[in-house]
Amino acid sequence: MAAPLSTSPGAPCSAGGCTAFSRPIAWWARLAGPLFPLLQRAFARRCERVLAAIAADAA
Repeated sequence: MAAPLSTSPGAPCSAGGCTAFSRPIAWWARLAGPLFPLLQRAFARRCERVLAAIAADAA
């Protein structure tokens, strides 16, 4: 059984949800920050196409 969420206002996870923050350390990662969501989306689309092709071959 999962532990109950904390309801204290300063807790990172409360009844309203969880919030996580991370900061890139390397300068190039900070510079490329705006590109990462685009790359992730492209990767997800590619994975979707590959999985669809595998499913079509299996059927």
